Amino acid sequence: MKKWALAAIIYLAAVIGGYSAYDAFIADEPAPVQEHENHTEETD
Repeated sequence: MKKWALAAIIYLAAVIGGYSAYDAFIADEPAPVQEHENHTEETD
């Protein structure tokens, strides 16, 4: 049973650490801006 508890703690540490690394390095980049065109207008 102690092995399961240790594995769960290591797993949670890896998930939290991975998210922290993602938040620190990847999330700082601005998202690309997309221009949207209005395709509902009819032009003659």
